[in-house]
Amino acid sequence: MKLSQFDKTMVAMAFAEAGEPDTAREFLGEPAGPRKAHCPAVKKKPLGAMLFFGVVSLVFYAALISQQDLVMNICNYPACADDYRL
Repeated sequence: MKLSQFDKTMVAMAFAEAGEPDTAREFLGEPAGPRKAHCPAVKKKPLGAMLFFGVVSLVFYAALISQQDLVMNICNYPACADDYRL
């Protein structure tokens, strides 16, 4: 009986979970022995960009709070006065 690649992978997973990594590697066609784990490099957090956008958002919030009368009365202009007047 010929096993497909999916079947070989499933059998290898079963052997690996049972604590037999050498038998699992035989089914996958890899050489026996300890395998070196590839660990991805630790990514640096974008601290500069985070601080920049945080400061920009605080500046915009301060501008909105200090100019809230202008923002609330924006529809007093002739272009939209008829459409949105309450």
